[in-house]
Amino acid sequence: MKKQKFTLIELLVVIAIIGILGSLLLPTLGKARKKSQMSVCKSNMKQLHIAYMMYTDDNDDYFPFDTTNMSWNDHLAGYDGRNVDYADLNTNTPLSASQYSEGLYACPSDSVARAADTLTLSYSPTLLTIHGGSTINSGQRGITGLHWGSGAPVSLKTSEINQTSITLSTLEYMASNNTLGAAGRHPSLGGKSMVMPSTFLANPDNIPHEESGKSNFLFIDGHVASLTSQATLAISGGGVGTASATTGTMWDANK
Repeated sequence: MKKQKFTLIELLVVIAIIGILGSLLLPTLGKARKKSQMSVCKSNMKQLHIAYMMYTDDNDDYFPFDTTNMSWNDHLAGYDGRNVDYADLNTNTPLSASQYSEGLYACPSDSVARAADTLTLSYSPTLLTIHGGSTINSGQRGITGLHWGSGAPVSLKTSEINQTSITLSTLEYMASNNTLGAAGRHPSLGGKSMVMPSTFLANPDNIPHEESGKSNFLFIDGHVASLTSQATLAISGGGVGTASATTGTMWDANK
């Protein structure tokens, strides 16, 4: 039998069809990949909640906080599945990427470049700042802050937080200075362990899942929700807060 060969035109048609199919499939595959990354981030945050709860069980119900040498995430070592030497935790420098891994603290959507030999930190607890030992900053009413070395820990007890299902615990914040193990200074003083609400809300480019325009947020009761930054400023009972006045919003753990 005489064999039929493809003509050049037929070959070009086949190549064109394959190219068209590829252009249709690639965006779908890209969206599926981004959804998968978002799901991993949510899973990480739920595991972080478990670490929080184990820590609070051992520490009089208080959330972990920053000291001048140890970050909130340093305090969680041993509860979060990491095995880190205490000598490496009790320092105001980031953990070394050549010695340790990020574990649950790195979201796969976090592509921000960090300094050499540092570990990615994609999450931050909501910030608490108390002036004069009694007055809570109106724009920083979160779960934890910086302990200067005297007095009570600057963090809240889980049992004292009301409306746990509408109160934020932790947020995604992906920035070059957010590294695992960096400790000990208030964000307004150049700290690297926590993020002020005003900083987060003023930087929409830090939204890690830009295809949805949303970030993942961990709530006190342990559930995770994907929300726009504006949605987090809704005030319980009606109204909307601002970046500098978060009283009554999801950022307010002192409701």
